Amino acid sequence: MVESKVIDRIEKLRKSIGKDGVSPEELVKELREIREEVKTLDKYPLVVRALRLVYEYIEQAGTFDIQFLEDSADPVENLDYYLQLLEHPDNPYNQEELLELTEALKEA
Repeated sequence: MVESKVIDRIEKLRKSIGKDGVSPEELVKELREIREEVKTLDKYPLVVRALRLVYEYIEQAGTFDIQFLEDSADPVENLDYYLQLLEHPDNPYNQEELLELTEALKEA
């Protein structure tokens, strides 16, 4: 499990996104900071890579318009799902989903 400090930051970000929408600049800044924290754990290279790819994508596109959820094209819902996966990267299902997401971001 990722440190509780990182999980708290992700949860705070999820709440902010759900309530206020997505501000690309703030989102990228927060994702970069979370990535730096995860890097210090030296335990989650997939999470570090996924965070980098997603904030680079948001910087270029100005949004998170990757439709990852089958039943929702809403960027906020898709981003929220992505952030949920990051909260528990030890879960094998989450690891599989994160791998799929990183591949989708590489192709985008």
